[in-house]
Amino acid sequence: MRDTNEATPVRLAHLTDVHLPNLPAFWPQHWNVKRVLGWLNWQRRRRFVHKRETVDKLVAHLKLEAPTHVLVSGDLINIGLPQEYKRAADWLADLGTPESVSIIPGNHDIYTPVPARTGIARWTDYLAGPDHDLPERRSLELGLENRDFADRIFPHVRRIGPVDLISLNSAVPTRPGDASGFIGPEQMEGFATALKESRAAGRFRLVMLHHPPLSDQATMGRGLRDTDAFRNVLEKHGAELVIFGHNHVHIERWLDGPDGQFPLVGLSSATVSSAFGHEDLAAYQVYEIASVGVHAASRFKLHVKRYGLRAAGGDVVELASYPLTPDRADSTKQKGTVIEAVVAD
Repeated sequence: MRDTNEATPVRLAHLTDVHLPNLPAFWPQHWNVKRVLGWLNWQRRRRFVHKRETVDKLVAHLKLEAPTHVLVSGDLINIGLPQEYKRAADWLADLGTPESVSIIPGNHDIYTPVPARTGIARWTDYLAGPDHDLPERRSLELGLENRDFADRIFPHVRRIGPVDLISLNSAVPTRPGDASGFIGPEQMEGFATALKESRAAGRFRLVMLHHPPLSDQATMGRGLRDTDAFRNVLEKHGAELVIFGHNHVHIERWLDGPDGQFPLVGLSSATVSSAFGHEDLAAYQVYEIASVGVHAASRFKLHVKRYGLRAAGGDVVELASYPLTPDRADSTKQKGTVIEAVVAD
Protein backbone atom coordinates (compact mmCIF):
# COMPACT_ATOMS: atom_id res chain seq x y z
CA MET A 1 0.00 0.00 0.00
CA ARG A 2 1.31 3.44 -0.92
CA ASP A 3 2.13 5.82 1.91
CA THR A 4 -0.71 8.36 2.13
CA ASN A 5 1.92 11.13 2.17
CA GLU A 6 3.62 9.80 -0.95
CA ALA A 7 3.15 11.73 -4.18
CA THR A 8 3.07 10.21 -7.65
CA PRO A 9 6.67 9.23 -8.47
CA VAL A 10 8.75 10.98 -11.09
CA ARG A 11 10.50 8.50 -13.38
CA LEU A 12 13.77 9.68 -14.92
CA ALA A 13 15.57 7.60 -17.57
CA HIS A 14 19.35 7.91 -17.91
CA LEU A 15 21.36 7.21 -21.08
CA THR A 16 25.02 8.04 -21.64
CA ASP A 17 27.91 7.80 -24.10
CA VAL A 18 25.79 7.28 -27.20
CA HIS A 19 28.75 7.69 -29.62
CA LEU A 20 26.40 7.67 -32.58
CA PRO A 21 27.65 5.39 -35.37
CA ASN A 22 28.82 5.65 -38.04
CA LEU A 23 31.36 8.37 -38.73
CA PRO A 24 30.48 10.66 -41.65
CA ALA A 25 32.92 11.56 -44.42
CA PHE A 26 36.09 13.05 -42.95
CA TRP A 27 37.14 15.81 -45.36
CA PRO A 28 40.69 17.29 -45.27
CA GLN A 29 39.48 20.72 -44.06
CA HIS A 30 38.55 19.07 -40.75
CA TRP A 31 41.80 17.16 -40.24
CA ASN A 32 43.90 17.78 -37.14
CA VAL A 33 46.06 15.41 -35.10
CA LYS A 34 43.42 14.61 -32.50
CA ARG A 35 40.67 13.98 -35.03
CA VAL A 36 42.92 11.77 -37.16
CA LEU A 37 43.86 9.66 -34.13
CA GLY A 38 40.20 9.45 -33.12
CA TRP A 39 39.22 8.46 -36.66
CA LEU A 40 41.87 5.70 -36.68
CA ASN A 41 40.68 4.48 -33.28
CA TRP A 42 37.14 4.30 -34.64
CA GLN A 43 38.12 2.46 -37.81
CA ARG A 44 40.38 -0.05 -36.07
CA ARG A 45 38.32 -0.78 -32.96
CA ARG A 46 35.29 1.25 -32.03
CA ARG A 47 33.21 0.68 -35.16
CA PHE A 48 33.05 -3.01 -34.30
CA VAL A 49 31.75 -2.26 -30.79
CA HIS A 50 29.38 0.73 -31.03
CA LYS A 51 26.30 -0.18 -33.06
CA ARG A 52 23.38 2.08 -34.00
CA GLU A 53 20.91 -0.80 -33.77
CA THR A 54 21.87 -1.21 -30.09
CA VAL A 55 20.92 2.31 -29.03
CA ASP A 56 17.83 2.07 -31.25
CA LYS A 57 16.74 -1.01 -29.26
CA LEU A 58 17.40 0.78 -25.96
CA VAL A 59 15.42 3.84 -27.04
CA ALA A 60 12.48 1.76 -28.29
CA HIS A 61 12.37 -0.03 -24.93
CA LEU A 62 12.77 3.25 -23.04
CA LYS A 63 9.82 4.79 -24.85
CA LEU A 64 7.60 1.88 -23.77
CA GLU A 65 8.63 2.61 -20.19
CA ALA A 66 7.27 6.15 -20.70
CA PRO A 67 9.56 8.02 -18.27
CA THR A 68 8.71 11.51 -17.10
CA HIS A 69 12.01 12.83 -18.46
CA VAL A 70 15.13 11.50 -20.21
CA LEU A 71 18.67 12.44 -19.17
CA VAL A 72 21.67 12.03 -21.49
CA SER A 73 25.06 12.58 -19.83
CA GLY A 74 27.21 13.33 -22.85
CA ASP A 75 29.28 11.89 -25.69
CA LEU A 76 26.53 11.93 -28.28
CA ILE A 77 29.19 12.00 -31.02
CA ASN A 78 32.78 10.89 -31.63
CA ILE A 79 35.36 13.27 -33.17
CA GLY A 80 33.56 16.62 -33.37
CA LEU A 81 32.76 16.79 -37.08
CA PRO A 82 30.05 19.29 -38.10
CA GLN A 83 27.97 16.51 -39.67
CA GLU A 84 28.04 14.62 -36.36
CA TYR A 85 26.42 17.52 -34.49
CA LYS A 86 23.65 17.66 -37.08
CA ARG A 87 23.08 13.90 -36.90
CA ALA A 88 22.95 14.09 -33.11
CA ALA A 89 20.35 16.89 -33.33
CA ASP A 90 18.21 14.61 -35.49
CA TRP A 91 18.67 11.75 -33.02
CA LEU A 92 17.62 13.98 -30.12
CA ALA A 93 14.48 15.03 -31.98
CA ASP A 94 13.56 11.36 -32.31
CA LEU A 95 14.36 10.68 -28.65
CA GLY A 96 11.97 13.38 -27.45
CA THR A 97 11.17 17.06 -27.27
CA PRO A 98 13.31 19.58 -25.35
CA GLU A 99 10.50 19.62 -22.76
CA SER A 100 11.14 15.94 -22.04
CA VAL A 101 14.89 15.51 -22.62
CA SER A 102 17.92 17.13 -20.95
CA ILE A 103 21.53 16.66 -22.06
CA ILE A 104 25.06 17.74 -21.16
CA PRO A 105 28.21 17.64 -23.33
CA GLY A 106 30.84 14.92 -23.00
CA ASN A 107 34.50 15.15 -23.93
CA HIS A 108 33.76 13.81 -27.42
CA ASP A 109 31.17 16.57 -27.91
CA ILE A 110 33.79 19.24 -27.13
CA TYR A 111 36.58 17.21 -28.71
CA THR A 112 38.53 19.96 -30.40
CA PRO A 113 37.81 23.72 -30.75
CA VAL A 114 34.97 24.37 -33.22
CA PRO A 115 32.46 27.22 -33.57
CA ALA A 116 29.42 26.59 -31.38
CA ARG A 117 27.04 27.50 -34.21
CA THR A 118 28.10 24.32 -36.06
CA GLY A 119 28.67 22.43 -32.81
CA ILE A 120 26.75 22.12 -29.56
CA ALA A 121 24.62 25.23 -30.20
CA ARG A 122 22.61 22.93 -32.49
CA TRP A 123 21.46 21.28 -29.23
CA THR A 124 20.75 24.46 -27.26
CA ASP A 125 17.13 23.69 -26.37
CA TYR A 126 18.18 20.33 -24.92
CA LEU A 127 21.17 21.78 -23.06
CA ALA A 128 19.46 24.84 -21.59
CA GLY A 129 15.80 23.84 -21.77
CA PRO A 130 13.17 25.08 -24.21
CA ASP A 131 12.46 28.18 -22.12
CA HIS A 132 16.06 29.36 -21.95
CA ASP A 133 16.76 33.08 -22.11
CA LEU A 134 20.35 33.08 -23.34
CA PRO A 135 21.16 36.69 -24.25
CA GLU A 136 21.85 37.53 -27.87
CA ARG A 137 21.61 33.89 -28.84
CA ARG A 138 22.47 34.45 -32.50
CA SER A 139 25.64 36.42 -31.75
CA LEU A 140 26.69 33.81 -29.19
CA GLU A 141 26.30 31.03 -31.71
CA LEU A 142 28.24 32.96 -34.34
CA GLY A 143 31.10 34.13 -32.18
CA LEU A 144 31.84 31.49 -29.54
CA GLU A 145 33.52 28.11 -29.57
CA ASN A 146 31.87 25.09 -27.94
CA ARG A 147 33.37 25.38 -24.46
CA ASP A 148 32.75 29.15 -24.26
CA PHE A 149 29.14 28.60 -25.31
CA ALA A 150 28.74 25.90 -22.65
CA ASP A 151 30.08 28.33 -20.04
CA ARG A 152 27.02 30.53 -20.72
CA ILE A 153 24.70 27.64 -19.81
CA PHE A 154 26.24 25.62 -16.96
CA PRO A 155 25.66 24.99 -14.16
CA HIS A 156 22.03 24.67 -15.17
CA VAL A 157 19.09 23.86 -12.89
CA ARG A 158 15.90 22.37 -14.29
CA ARG A 159 12.82 21.53 -12.22
CA ILE A 160 11.14 18.19 -12.89
CA GLY A 161 8.40 17.59 -10.32
CA PRO A 162 10.12 17.43 -6.88
CA VAL A 163 13.52 17.09 -8.57
CA ASP A 164 16.08 19.80 -9.23
CA LEU A 165 18.26 18.50 -12.05
CA ILE A 166 21.61 20.25 -11.56
CA SER A 167 23.62 19.82 -14.76
CA LEU A 168 27.35 20.53 -15.07
CA ASN A 169 29.74 20.64 -18.00
CA SER A 170 33.09 18.88 -17.47
CA ALA A 171 34.04 18.78 -21.18
CA VAL A 172 36.97 20.85 -22.45
CA PRO A 173 39.08 20.60 -25.61
CA THR A 174 42.22 18.61 -24.82
CA ARG A 175 45.42 17.55 -26.53
CA PRO A 176 45.65 14.23 -28.42
CA GLY A 177 45.51 11.22 -26.11
CA ASP A 178 43.88 13.24 -23.30
CA ALA A 179 40.24 12.58 -22.37
CA SER A 180 40.22 14.43 -19.04
CA GLY A 181 37.61 16.91 -17.85
CA PHE A 182 37.50 20.13 -15.87
CA ILE A 183 34.61 21.97 -14.23
CA GLY A 184 36.44 25.12 -13.16
CA PRO A 185 36.02 27.53 -10.23
CA GLU A 186 33.18 29.66 -11.62
CA GLN A 187 30.99 26.69 -12.44
CA MET A 188 31.94 25.07 -9.11
CA GLU A 189 30.79 28.18 -7.23
CA GLY A 190 27.45 28.13 -9.04
CA PHE A 191 27.16 24.41 -8.34
CA ALA A 192 27.59 24.97 -4.59
CA THR A 193 24.95 27.70 -4.64
CA ALA A 194 22.49 25.47 -6.52
CA LEU A 195 22.97 22.61 -4.05
CA LYS A 196 22.49 24.92 -1.07
CA GLU A 197 19.36 26.61 -2.44
CA SER A 198 17.75 23.35 -3.52
CA ARG A 199 18.43 21.79 -0.12
CA ALA A 200 16.83 24.76 1.62
CA ALA A 201 13.76 24.35 -0.61
CA GLY A 202 13.46 20.66 0.26
CA ARG A 203 14.05 19.53 -3.32
CA PHE A 204 15.55 16.25 -4.56
CA ARG A 205 18.97 17.22 -5.96
CA LEU A 206 20.01 15.13 -8.93
CA VAL A 207 23.48 16.09 -10.17
CA MET A 208 24.49 15.14 -13.73
CA LEU A 209 27.99 15.40 -15.21
CA HIS A 210 29.99 13.42 -17.76
CA HIS A 211 33.30 12.53 -16.08
CA PRO A 212 33.38 10.26 -13.01
CA PRO A 213 33.74 12.41 -9.89
CA LEU A 214 35.79 9.62 -8.27
CA SER A 215 39.57 9.69 -8.05
CA ASP A 216 39.81 5.88 -8.11
CA GLN A 217 37.99 5.67 -11.44
CA ALA A 218 40.41 7.23 -13.90
CA THR A 219 44.01 8.27 -14.40
CA MET A 220 45.10 11.87 -14.90
CA GLY A 221 44.68 11.67 -18.65
CA ARG A 222 41.11 10.50 -18.41
CA GLY A 223 39.56 11.70 -15.16
CA LEU A 224 38.10 14.90 -13.76
CA ARG A 225 41.02 17.21 -13.02
CA ASP A 226 39.25 19.06 -10.20
CA THR A 227 37.79 15.95 -8.55
CA ASP A 228 38.88 17.05 -5.06
CA ALA A 229 37.14 20.43 -5.35
CA PHE A 230 34.00 18.76 -6.70
CA ARG A 231 33.97 16.21 -3.88
CA ASN A 232 34.48 18.93 -1.26
CA VAL A 233 31.39 20.77 -2.55
CA LEU A 234 29.36 17.57 -2.55
CA GLU A 235 30.39 16.57 0.96
CA LYS A 236 29.68 20.05 2.32
CA HIS A 237 26.23 20.54 0.77
CA GLY A 238 25.12 16.99 -0.06
CA ALA A 239 22.93 15.70 -2.86
CA GLU A 240 20.37 12.94 -3.27
CA LEU A 241 21.88 11.37 -6.41
CA VAL A 242 24.84 11.95 -8.74
CA ILE A 243 24.90 10.33 -12.21
CA PHE A 244 27.68 10.23 -14.81
CA GLY A 245 29.16 8.29 -17.72
CA HIS A 246 32.51 8.38 -19.57
CA ASN A 247 33.97 5.03 -18.47
CA HIS A 248 31.31 2.85 -20.14
CA VAL A 249 30.82 0.80 -16.95
CA HIS A 250 28.13 0.50 -14.32
CA ILE A 251 29.43 1.56 -10.92
CA GLU A 252 27.91 2.66 -7.63
CA ARG A 253 29.62 4.58 -4.81
CA TRP A 254 28.36 6.41 -1.72
CA LEU A 255 29.51 9.65 -0.11
CA ASP A 256 28.70 11.25 3.24
CA GLY A 257 26.80 14.54 3.19
CA PRO A 258 25.15 16.72 5.87
CA ASP A 259 21.93 14.66 5.67
CA GLY A 260 23.57 11.23 5.41
CA GLN A 261 25.00 9.06 2.65
CA PHE A 262 24.03 9.50 -1.00
CA PRO A 263 24.86 7.51 -4.16
CA LEU A 264 27.05 8.28 -7.17
CA VAL A 265 26.15 6.04 -10.11
CA GLY A 266 27.95 5.58 -13.42
CA LEU A 267 26.49 3.80 -16.44
CA SER A 268 27.65 1.90 -19.50
CA SER A 269 27.60 3.26 -23.05
CA ALA A 270 24.26 3.10 -24.87
CA THR A 271 25.83 1.59 -28.01
CA VAL A 272 28.31 -1.06 -26.76
CA SER A 273 27.00 -4.20 -28.44
CA SER A 274 29.75 -6.71 -27.63
CA ALA A 275 32.48 -7.35 -25.07
CA PHE A 276 35.28 -4.78 -25.23
CA GLY A 277 37.95 -4.53 -22.55
CA HIS A 278 36.57 -3.30 -19.23
CA GLU A 279 33.32 -2.02 -20.73
CA ASP A 280 29.84 -3.27 -19.87
CA LEU A 281 27.21 -4.00 -22.49
CA ALA A 282 24.74 -1.24 -23.37
CA ALA A 283 22.16 -0.29 -20.75
CA TYR A 284 19.96 2.50 -19.46
CA GLN A 285 18.52 3.15 -16.01
CA VAL A 286 15.19 4.43 -14.74
CA TYR A 287 15.16 6.26 -11.41
CA GLU A 288 11.79 6.40 -9.67
CA ILE A 289 11.69 9.27 -7.17
CA ALA A 290 8.78 9.83 -4.82
CA SER A 291 8.23 12.45 -2.11
CA VAL A 292 7.23 10.71 1.12
CA GLY A 293 7.78 13.06 4.04
CA VAL A 294 9.08 16.33 5.42
CA HIS A 295 12.12 15.16 7.41
CA ALA A 296 15.55 15.45 5.80
CA ALA A 297 16.35 11.76 6.24
CA SER A 298 13.09 10.51 4.74
CA ARG A 299 11.87 13.09 2.25
CA PHE A 300 12.21 10.79 -0.75
CA LYS A 301 12.11 7.19 -1.87
CA LEU A 302 14.51 6.26 -4.66
CA HIS A 303 14.20 3.08 -6.70
CA VAL A 304 16.29 2.10 -9.73
CA LYS A 305 15.72 -0.29 -12.61
CA ARG A 306 18.41 -1.11 -15.14
CA TYR A 307 17.59 -2.38 -18.62
CA GLY A 308 20.02 -3.49 -21.29
CA LEU A 309 21.79 -6.31 -23.08
CA ARG A 310 22.53 -9.43 -21.06
CA ALA A 311 24.42 -10.95 -23.98
CA ALA A 312 26.12 -9.50 -27.05
CA GLY A 313 23.58 -8.71 -29.74
CA GLY A 314 20.69 -9.74 -27.51
CA ASP A 315 17.36 -8.14 -26.70
CA VAL A 316 16.88 -5.45 -24.08
CA VAL A 317 15.85 -7.06 -20.78
CA GLU A 318 15.56 -6.02 -17.15
CA LEU A 319 18.99 -6.41 -15.57
CA ALA A 320 18.31 -5.19 -12.02
CA SER A 321 15.66 -3.59 -9.81
CA TYR A 322 16.23 -2.39 -6.26
CA PRO A 323 15.70 0.50 -3.82
CA LEU A 324 18.72 2.80 -3.82
CA THR A 325 19.14 3.22 -0.08
CA PRO A 326 22.17 3.86 2.19
CA ASP A 327 22.17 0.27 3.45
CA ARG A 328 23.78 -0.59 0.10
CA ALA A 329 26.81 1.57 0.91
CA ASP A 330 28.88 -1.10 2.68
CA SER A 331 28.51 -3.51 -0.22
CA THR A 332 29.55 -0.93 -2.83
CA LYS A 333 32.69 0.47 -1.23
CA GLN A 334 35.05 -1.97 -2.91
CA LYS A 335 37.60 -0.27 -5.11
CA GLY A 336 36.72 -0.45 -8.77
CA THR A 337 39.00 -0.73 -11.75
CA VAL A 338 40.98 2.41 -12.52
CA ILE A 339 40.26 3.20 -16.16
CA GLU A 340 43.49 4.04 -17.97
CA ALA A 341 43.79 6.77 -20.56
CA VAL A 342 43.49 5.43 -24.10
CA VAL A 343 45.48 7.00 -26.92
CA ALA A 344 43.16 8.71 -29.42
CA ASP A 345 40.15 8.46 -27.11
